Amino acid sequence: EVGSLAAILLARRFGRPAVDRFVPASAAQKFSYHLNDRSGAGFFALFLLPAVPDDALCFLAGLTSVPLRRMMGLCLLGRLPGFAVLCFAGAGAGQGGWAAPAVFVAAVSVGLAGWFFSDELVDLATRTSSRWGRR
Repeated sequence: EVGSLAAILLARRFGRPAVDRFVPASAAQKFSYHLNDRSGAGFFALFLLPAVPDDALCFLAGLTSVPLRRMMGLCLLGRLPGFAVLCFAGAGAGQGGWAAPAVFVAAVSVGLAGWFFSDELVDLATRTSSRWGRR
């Protein structure tokens, strides 16, 4: 998460020129909708998705007015499910049994599905976060 913090701080310090240097134009365009999201809900929803470029999201998050503490909390919470699965699979890998390999296969399957359907998932996250912002 130090890298995420560094990306957000670089974007806050140097603005759009820094983001343009580190984030591909296609990713910036795809996620630019969330720059006006003052709650950070859109970024949280995107951090939950597998195969979304987290580094690009962190640079873009630095361009928002969401407070740094909130954005880092959303980043950590959004990544937590993925970290938990990886830790569980890694911890159980050397102990035998079926649980760790099954969790790993399920996580890889979800990751691949997320990669293949990333555009649809990003659209869903965008629609969902816009509903959260209206409440």
